[in-house]
Amino acid sequence: MCFSAPVSFVASGALMLAGCYTVRESLRRDPRFLLIALIPIFFSIQQFSEGIVWLFITEPYTHEICQLSKNSFLFFAFSFWPVWMPLAIAQVEKNTARRNWIYICLGMGIVVSLLSFINIKMLAATPYEFSLYYALRPQDNLPHPDITFYHYAGSFIPKLLYMTAATGPFFLSSVKKIPLFGAYFLVSALIIGWIDLHYFYSLWCFAGAIGSLLIYLIIKDQPKKMNSQKK
Repeated sequence: MCFSAPVSFVASGALMLAGCYTVRESLRRDPRFLLIALIPIFFSIQQFSEGIVWLFITEPYTHEICQLSKNSFLFFAFSFWPVWMPLAIAQVEKNTARRNWIYICLGMGIVVSLLSFINIKMLAATPYEFSLYYALRPQDNLPHPDITFYHYAGSFIPKLLYMTAATGPFFLSSVKKIPLFGAYFLVSALIIGWIDLHYFYSLWCFAGAIGSLLIYLIIKDQPKKMNSQKK
């Protein structure tokens, strides 16, 4: 994430603890929410990966650990989230029509995921002001900070597919408070994109990681299994 390795590691630790709690609560209340409850844990792994990148940022192209961590971070950012988010929300959606629309978002996410995944290894992390900038090597002189398949398909359509897959399912959900989580993701993306696209990917993933702590509120709203059994 932005700022430094220590901040990344602290965020990772906090997210891991929060994730363990949400997982436990989802199993106690409603196991269908397990995929949603796991989101903070995956964000924790992603933030830890970027913390490792910070430690070896002086050798971003040659250090094997840096390359592995960079690939891990980008895998989550571009290939994992656009698939996991709609999949997790579809798992808890009871309304058939809404669930079908969420599956359409999932299909978009799979396309985005595959097209992004084949280009991840081509990218490198470069310090940019207070954050990390992920793009092809600086000597390629790319005119825009967009990465992965955006170079091949323009910028608007791929971004639209990604944002639709990653945030659309939240707004389609009929589960209480899930749409608020989606609104947080979308608004944070718009604000960060307006500020500076160079560190958009790193900073938005951090914002998403912090926002994932709100998942506790979603899980908390679900009745405990023991209560439902008594009824």
